[in-house]
Amino acid sequence: ILSDNINGRDESFSVNVLNLPSIYSGLSKSKENTILALTLETTATAIFGTNTISNAQSTFQGHSSENILFTTTKFGPKLNGYARGFIVNNTEYLIWAVGSTKNNFENFANSFKYTAK
Repeated sequence: ILSDNINGRDESFSVNVLNLPSIYSGLSKSKENTILALTLETTATAIFGTNTISNAQSTFQGHSSENILFTTTKFGPKLNGYARGFIVNNTEYLIWAVGSTKNNFENFANSFKYTAK
């Protein structure tokens, strides 16, 4: 987890990588997005005790992705959080930010370049 004070705000960012069972290999994009949505929302609830406000399908570097906006009070005051998940082969990548602005989250998330085949 990377935490920083940006413009007087404490912001935390993290990246998680999950190796999915081989049964998920070759799924349709709609099934991948279903898995991503469930993983993001379940993980956000388990870690941050969140309420998901919205989720949306998108693409990230040519891969199907799922994005969520959530709120949490785990760290005191009510904070917004953002998450993006995408699957490549049998690996699921989750990018998180809590207490961040949407713009700072997008800058952090878009700073990653997936280079494996």
